[in-house]
Order: sequence, then C-alpha cells, then structure tokens
Amino acid sequence: MFQIQDNPLLMIALIFAAGYPAGLLARKGGMPKVTGNILAGILLGPSFLNVFDHSIAKILEPLTVFAMGLITCVVGGHLSYRRLHNALYRILSVSFFETAFTVLLVSGGAYWYTGDPVVGLLIGPIAAATAPATVLAVVFEERGKGLLIKTLFAAVALDNVFAVVLFSLGRAQIRGMTGGEGGVGSGVLLAFRELLFAVLLGVILGFLLTRLVRFKKIEPFSGLLMAILLATGGAEAIGVSPLLTSLVLGIFLGNSERKSESWVTSLESLEPALMTCFFT
Repeated sequence: MFQIQDNPLLMIALIFAAGYPAGLLARKGGMPKVTGNILAGILLGPSFLNVFDHSIAKILEPLTVFAMGLITCVVGGHLSYRRLHNALYRILSVSFFETAFTVLLVSGGAYWYTGDPVVGLLIGPIAAATAPATVLAVVFEERGKGLLIKTLFAAVALDNVFAVVLFSLGRAQIRGMTGGEGGVGSGVLLAFRELLFAVLLGVILGFLLTRLVRFKKIEPFSGLLMAILLATGGAEAIGVSPLLTSLVLGIFLGNSERKSESWVTSLESLEPALMTCFFT
C-alpha cells in the first residue's frame, strides 16, 4: 500500500500546497501568514487529519536544517558594523542582559520545580534563544525597514549567539556533574573547541566565497547557496552548530564589503517558499 512518507518530494509539494493558501487566508483575516501556515500544519498532522505522522520531522530534517541555515545567514548579514556601529554597544548590552536574565529565571525555575540541575542547565539557554524564522517572516511580509528593523535583526542574531554559547557551556557542566570523562574542565574545553570550529568554518566559507565571486569563478547567488549547504552539512559532519556556522557566514559577508552584503539580501526571494514549508 502506498504511503506518502515514502515520497519526500510529494510530501513537500503537499505541505506547500496546503500551507501557501492557508497563509493567504490568514493574511486576509488580518493575521501574519505564519499563523495560517502553522494552523495548516496542525490540521494535516497526527492530531487531526493524520496526513503526516511524526516521521515527517526526520524525513525532512535536511530541508529544515538548510532552511534554518539560510534564515540565520540572512539575519547575520544584517549584523553589519557599518550600519550598526552607533548603536552596537546598546544592542550588545540589551541582548546580554536579556539573555542572562532569561537563563537565570528559567534555569532557576526549572531547578526549583524539578530539583534536577541538569534540567535547569539545558532549558535555560534554550529559553534564551530567539526564533529568527518568525521574526524574518513577519518583517519581510510587512516589508519592514529602518533603524528598528536593523536593531531587531542584530538583537536576534546576538541572542542566538549567546544562547549557543551558554548551551555549550551548560552541556559541559552537565558532563562534569554526571561523571563524564575529563570532568568539567574537559567539557568546557570541548565546548569552546566546538564554538571555535563553527566560527572558523563560517569565516573560511565566507572568505572563499568572496574570493571566488571577486575573480568571477562563480555567480554570487549560486555560490551563496553552496556555501550555506557546506556550512550546515559541514557543521553537522564535524559535530558543531550549523546555525552558528551559518550565522557567522552571514556576519562575515555583511561586514566584508558592500557587494557581499547585497548577496545575502538576494536570498530573500527564496524566503516565501521556504517559510511556507518550514512553518507548515
């Protein structure tokens, strides 16, 4: 008997076919398209029509990782020192204290409720992360521009950098508490090594991309798509965060030269299709 889970391409087509009109209906009702996409996904999911079961998340995981890599690259591209240097200290301060307060509050609450410090160390950094996909989808839908939008993208990027760093350190602490090999010190070194590798991979890919495009060896759009695929796939292969790697790639391109900054914004043409599939 034919099962839709056996055909990933058909699954993507059905998701887009359901999510896109649902987004348009939500828009007509005065809501963001994201709301319609999410409701369509819930309707098609195992809780209602059961067109897709829980295995869809595993089957479409590569597409999800690529979509998140593209989104974080676009967000990172807006973190340009040229445009934000006047407000950079203020944005850094707000993001740092926002993240720190959230982590302390959620970690403390989780520890108080469960009595398990491991739960607190894991949940706290996760709660501090800001969902870049939702922010990007709503901003692009409303065609938002100006200082507020630039500040918002910068804050989202920094929030996620802090969250990844804190999660890595929390995981290292858990490793030491649970008697992992090497204890806390070894775990912290491993966490910093993972962060360093993610940053280096993003910088190297950004550097190679700018050189290849400058010498007309590759088209900017095609090269950037290839770089994002290498960033997400390469990061997973070496066991580091694909989101941080893609974010660093975007930050590098946004700060290297003005033309590179425009390459990142050229990805916005892919956003409607990716956002529809991602949220549905």
